[in-house]
Amino acid sequence: LGAFQASMSTTTILSTAAAGVFASIIGVRTVLLAGGLICLGAAIVTALLFRADRAVGAVGAERTADDAAPADRDAAPADRDAAPAAASVAGS
Repeated sequence: LGAFQASMSTTTILSTAAAGVFASIIGVRTVLLAGGLICLGAAIVTALLFRADRAVGAVGAERTADDAAPADRDAAPADRDAAPAAASVAGS
């Protein structure tokens, strides 16, 4: 935990110094605009990754239901719901 906090402090100091250097070279407004564009790009990439993960998760859920053992498919819905609950109680 100490190494993580040290790296965060170092990153904060270095990013502040870099922002100051860039602000003196290209201007404060341009640095703020560049930072905003970087954040916007990161948000778009994150949204795309979440959308892709959701699509993969939905396909995986369908595949799991189709690949269930024949005994699980033939069981009544109440029996299927009770089995995981009983297993979780026995495991705790």
